[in-house]
Amino acid sequence: MKKILFKLILSGIVLLMFSCDKQDEVLPGSEDFAKHPVLWKKEFGNRACFPPILDDQGNVYAMLYEVRQGCVEISNIIAIASFTPEGEKRWEKYFQQQYREKMYYADGKLFFTVSYRDENHEDHKFLVILDASNGEKILSISFSKKLNRPTLRDFYVSNDRIYVAGYQLIAYTFSGEMLWHTDIDYDEKIEIFSKGEELYLNYPGKLVKYRDMGNSCKYQWTWEDASSQVSSPSLQFGEENNIYRKSGETLYNISSVDGHLIKSINGIGNCYFRVFKEKEIVGVQFPSKLCKFDMDGNILWSLLLRDEVSSRQDFYSFSLSKNGNIYCGTRYGLFAIDSSGSQIWHIGVYQNISNLHELLITPEGNLLCYSPERKYILCIKGDGSPPQ
Repeated sequence: MKKILFKLILSGIVLLMFSCDKQDEVLPGSEDFAKHPVLWKKEFGNRACFPPILDDQGNVYAMLYEVRQGCVEISNIIAIASFTPEGEKRWEKYFQQQYREKMYYADGKLFFTVSYRDENHEDHKFLVILDASNGEKILSISFSKKLNRPTLRDFYVSNDRIYVAGYQLIAYTFSGEMLWHTDIDYDEKIEIFSKGEELYLNYPGKLVKYRDMGNSCKYQWTWEDASSQVSSPSLQFGEENNIYRKSGETLYNISSVDGHLIKSINGIGNCYFRVFKEKEIVGVQFPSKLCKFDMDGNILWSLLLRDEVSSRQDFYSFSLSKNGNIYCGTRYGLFAIDSSGSQIWHIGVYQNISNLHELLITPEGNLLCYSPERKYILCIKGDGSPPQ
């Protein structure tokens, strides 16, 4: 009788312990996830996407490409898909041409480039304009060598113009009319940026400014950095005629008026950077340290992002909100940091969220992010502050 009673008591204790363990078990990030859930998710099967873009109303546009055998291959089929701010599909259009990854929205239109190689191994490139409301093609501009068109290396949409850089700098209207063109130095790594009528050609080792005069353009200045041959140096426009150009771990503050170097700031990180309200610099020291500096390069704070999975997060991107919060997409999840360097919340692999690239903050203050590895786009509830 005593043995039976002992077994019953022992069994009850074991059952109670098992029940308590299950009841009290809380996965890391679950409390934060309850406040910042996934609002919607779009999975693309055997397709992945390039970084999505947003329009002024928060509609999402994504360029999709095929993935074969776990590797990215250039496909003869791409698709452009659009979703509402709530994640409902608006439309999807297919193109039998090879993809390019840059896409812009302006004035109710989408702009992107496609290319293909013919049977004679000649490359043909087109700049395509779609109606953003339904995905119907409005027009395309050909850059085929057979038509003696200059090679298209990069383009930018601004100021109701399409600016194309290759062997020439060219301006088009949204209806495809060429307004002007001028010869420029050709480089396969050239990038073009615009701020109003000011045009900037970003080369490894130099930055060149032109001005759009309406029916022509005018050369302004060249700033050279002979010590740097960084491919595609990062560029950001500030206020008060400031340009910020990052090469390696050095950030250069350049005057947009005459191209002189105002100051150089060293050691701000070897990866991403953002200048916040012309007062502070946020930088990433790869792979896992987030830092904030003043405009003289003095460190204000640094934070090594950690979670329960890994002490090395591997930054993929970050964005700044208007209230100063910093949102970081990493290999293992999403982190929210306030302006003083304190971690507010994070969600990650325990919530099946990882490999987050190119975070965008929606007009409603939510977080749009995508994972080319996991082939999905997520919209996660943010803190309600719009982008900087």
